[in-house]
Amino acid sequence: SKYKGILYKKYLLGDSALIFHNPYFYPEAFRAVLRDKIGDVIIKGDKKRVLSRLKDIFYIKYPYILIKEENAKEFLACKIDSCFYNTKDFGKLKEKIESILAPQKPEKWDKKVSLNER
Repeated sequence: SKYKGILYKKYLLGDSALIFHNPYFYPEAFRAVLRDKIGDVIIKGDKKRVLSRLKDIFYIKYPYILIKEENAKEFLACKIDSCFYNTKDFGKLKEKIESILAPQKPEKWDKKVSLNER
């Protein structure tokens, strides 16, 4: 299993420029590389809470969402190795997950620099 992961990364990531340049020629490889780069988000919660929001989970704007039933008093948003957000408010959970892929605003410079300064 460890070696399959190494071979997968060597093959796909080595050819990722080709895959990203022509994704329509390699749709499954494109999905695999994209999934590897952005990662899965696992939404955890008790069965009743998760089932009541199943339709809403479907409409979260994030491509790789998994659901896991767990004894928890609130929703948990996790990556493979750790959880990064917890809340009882599903709307806040959705915003947090969608913000992962949101474009980041560039930082503003505090000081104006002219071309004549050296």
